[in-house]
Amino acid sequence: MASHGPEHQPGIGYPERGNIICIMYQYSTRTLNILQLNINGTQKKIEELTEILNVNKVHIACLQETKLKPNLKLKFKGFTTLRKDRKDRSDYDVNSTKVQAITALLPQQGVTIINAYHPDNSDINLDLFNTLLDTKSDTKILLGNLNAKNPSWGSRTLDLKGSQIEYLLCDNDLSILNDKRSTYLSKTNGTTSTLDITAINQQTASQATWKILKNAISDHFSIITSISQRVDCTIQSKRSWNFRKANWGKFTSELETLCSLSSPHTLDERLQSFASHINAAAKRSIPRVKRRDDWARFGKTPT
Repeated sequence: MASHGPEHQPGIGYPERGNIICIMYQYSTRTLNILQLNINGTQKKIEELTEILNVNKVHIACLQETKLKPNLKLKFKGFTTLRKDRKDRSDYDVNSTKVQAITALLPQQGVTIINAYHPDNSDINLDLFNTLLDTKSDTKILLGNLNAKNPSWGSRTLDLKGSQIEYLLCDNDLSILNDKRSTYLSKTNGTTSTLDITAINQQTASQATWKILKNAISDHFSIITSISQRVDCTIQSKRSWNFRKANWGKFTSELETLCSLSSPHTLDERLQSFASHINAAAKRSIPRVKRRDDWARFGKTPT
């Protein structure tokens, strides 16, 4: 997965209220399993989170409010982790929308996932979401904690932000997957509400299932969205050249010998012949090594 935009730069030791996306392709299943969770602080929950990932065979995990210190390296075995932290306190806007967007290029389709957190009592950046949803991916998913209330996803009331998001989803042909159960439990007074939403493009909605995990890792419940498809989640082995152990003298000699054996007439024939000779000389003088590489290619992570 490649990232687009400013890289994370370590700063002073304050917690980062950021987002994280973790990607893993280890399991061969007929579903793509996506975890979303407002984890409300990550550092002391690594073991619990790892168990959730493994038990539910999660391929992609989208976390909000990670609250990580910038010098803390967050790693999960077999996962690629993309962090979206604030750069420093002076740049931080407590009312701003925190968004990550990735496109995973699967064998059968492209899947764009937008991982979002928006704080309560502030205006939402609808233009940002419209821009990110303007993609040709086969599957589009908008998920996260937007602190918006709307009966369409289970809230008891309707607020301005909830109405705006409903129009946003309609304009982009997205369907809500929530089954109207509460996604948040206040540890202060025990009240519940639905603050976390999952929306997917209408063409794919019939292939998706949505469930809540009743765990105590956070005041928000973990949510698993599964999309039916064939995901051959394997690590391919590719061969590359070990240039450190190359015999360059032999390579030069082999190439000169091969080039002297033929003299093509046209320019295209000469280029093709020369490329073939280089490859043949390399095979005889440069050792090969196996390297591991994920079969999936990934798109960009806008800011």
